[in-house]
Amino acid sequence: WRHRLSRRLAALASEAMARGEAPAALPYAARLVDEWPDDDAGYHRLMQLHVMAGDLAAAHEVFRRCEATLLREDGRRPGAATRELA
Repeated sequence: WRHRLSRRLAALASEAMARGEAPAALPYAARLVDEWPDDDAGYHRLMQLHVMAGDLAAAHEVFRRCEATLLREDGRRPGAATRELA
């Protein structure tokens, strides 16, 4: 069921992003990050949405959370695309 949840949340977020409705997509992307905190792609999507919504401070906060979580959990840094978005 977790895999289905992940796919559905990602689809809902992507659909809203494609329509240019970043605020509508934010809850889905945030839930993905909450459910899968070790997924760099989830943080990247959430950061993109905050940028699209014009909330750069929130995007930077998500990056800090991503960086801390990945370092603590896996000993790794966020991917290049996520670092560039920060």
